[in-house]
Amino acid sequence: MAKIIIDCGTTNSRLRLSAGEEGQLTDVLKIEAGIRNTAMDGNTDRLKSYLQEGIRSLVERNGLERSDVDYMAASGMITSNIGLFEVPHVTGPAGVKDLAAQAKMVRLEEFFHIPCLFIPGMKSISLEGTAESSSIDEYDVMRGEEVESIGLWNQQRPHGEGLMVLPGSHTKFVFVEEDGTLKKSYTTLAGELLKAVQSETILSGSLKEELIESFISRYFDEGFTSCEKVGVTRALFHVRLLDLQGKVNANERANYMAGVLFHEDWKALKLALSKLDRLDWVMVGGSSPLRELFVYLLQKLEQDCEIRELDEKSSDMAAFHGALEVIKAYEEEQK
Repeated sequence: MAKIIIDCGTTNSRLRLSAGEEGQLTDVLKIEAGIRNTAMDGNTDRLKSYLQEGIRSLVERNGLERSDVDYMAASGMITSNIGLFEVPHVTGPAGVKDLAAQAKMVRLEEFFHIPCLFIPGMKSISLEGTAESSSIDEYDVMRGEEVESIGLWNQQRPHGEGLMVLPGSHTKFVFVEEDGTLKKSYTTLAGELLKAVQSETILSGSLKEELIESFISRYFDEGFTSCEKVGVTRALFHVRLLDLQGKVNANERANYMAGVLFHEDWKALKLALSKLDRLDWVMVGGSSPLRELFVYLLQKLEQDCEIRELDEKSSDMAAFHGALEVIKAYEEEQK
């Protein structure tokens, strides 16, 4: 029987079909709709419509009937309070069995009444009863990255305790125990800030929409150092000044800006790592060129551990494999 895995992000969603040998990917469909549409529209209509059409297309183009799909699994912001079906976060540390135990199997009309397992996200420490803003940095939440981290860990099987670095709209640092249990997460807004600065400030005239075409360490370092010296807001204005000088091209300016903003990720991660007793490995996922950028950034921390840059396929397939692991645990629990 076939399974469809839905990975719903901020701006895009991916639907992956497994219809052959167990655990093998048959087809994938990317749709340009995510939870951002729900936030902008004030309702879930557009997201529902895009996902429904995606499911229909995926089934039909592979010569299947809807009845051939025994069930689906969905992770990411689709399970948030602005998603299609809210599932409360599990509290970390949490592993595959914990996620499976709290997952909800639901039949939605928009999904043609195919049973869909909605997988919860994870919060690092319970926020209930917390009134002190001074301790807010001890808390964190994630939706989707927990499934991605499980998928990466199961593909790579590293030894010891480590850290998953998952750059994207948000940078997620996920700390992992020796047996693959997810200890806690730490999140920054760096990816969204990159896009916001490019599209919503005076710097839009100095930067291309695609931002970093290729990673250039020299200009990244210059932005990084400028942020240390003069702070984020002044260092960002340097991007316009570099444009006015006319000696630095758009990709070099984008690398400079990345150095400015990701300096703050470096600072946050440095603080988080200082609280650890042990770190044996770091894996960097996500897409290029952010992967290369973060490997370089991590080298600046001078940690005595293995830093592993994952390839595009491993990163892309992480949510798929992670969801299949949760499905397997859910099936075991139902026996």
